[in-house]
Amino acid sequence: ERPVTFFHVLKLFQTGQPTDHNSLMKNQRTVVSEFYDEIIFQDPTQQIHPMLTMTRQISLGAYKHETDFEDKKKTSLAAIKEARTKIQAEIAEMKSKMELAKTTSSKFKDEIIKVQK
Repeated sequence: ERPVTFFHVLKLFQTGQPTDHNSLMKNQRTVVSEFYDEIIFQDPTQQIHPMLTMTRQISLGAYKHETDFEDKKKTSLAAIKEARTKIQAEIAEMKSKMELAKTTSSKFKDEIIKVQK
């Protein structure tokens, strides 16, 4: 059996809104652009047929397409700033450890030189 696959592109607009680009940008209205794949089984096997005909709920609730990008931007920037300060603190800690290791190794080198003389 040769598989057949369909690809559909959907552009969903809110009801009662203009569909031109300029009015969408002015009014802050959302446009949802989605796609889904569809696979058609012409003669499914006995094992796969019950799985294809079984109906069950895919998600727990309605999926909302409204995304507040300004809120996402704020939370992302806050997370980036927090990560940056954490990394800077770790860098400072590692630098202090490296300085301590350098001074300790130089002291040991001096002690070795004194013992060898």
